[in-house]
Amino acid sequence: SEFQAVKGLSVCNSMLSLQTARISRLLYSQAVITIFVPTCGLTDCLERVSEEPLEPKLLPAQKWGDLQLAIVEDPLIPEEVKVHIRNHVSTTPHCESLLPHVQVCQSQPFKRDPEMHKVQLRVSSDFHHIASFVLKAFVIVGGTLQFGPAPRTSLEIQTQEALDAVRSFR
Repeated sequence: SEFQAVKGLSVCNSMLSLQTARISRLLYSQAVITIFVPTCGLTDCLERVSEEPLEPKLLPAQKWGDLQLAIVEDPLIPEEVKVHIRNHVSTTPHCESLLPHVQVCQSQPFKRDPEMHKVQLRVSSDFHHIASFVLKAFVIVGGTLQFGPAPRTSLEIQTQEALDAVRSFR
């Protein structure tokens, strides 16, 4: 019947959407480092809204630069970490020079616990050495590195629920 054909088409479309969402989540999570961090100066600098509007492509590089300065100023961070960060800052004085190297640098508070933040970083392989010191700084202030694929997104959950509802409808 025509109804069964429409139902079959919607099921196939939902399954394709769900599979695309899963693949996108897995590919993204392989390249992005996620750290759960309590509120601190490092998360504050990443979540601060700039008074000067920036081009969206410059935002991760600007946030990276702000983060480096916050690490150097944080009294909890030991000098052996700060030395590497200071060297990095002195060799990359302009935000534009970071563009090919810093793709993601962001923080957002948890919805259910605004005192905890999800920080995400993605840098090119030639910045991995400095990223390791940035990660050490986050761990020192109480952060926890996350491993494995990211949990399902709300869109994936809703799509799966819709798919299950359509399949059960006769």
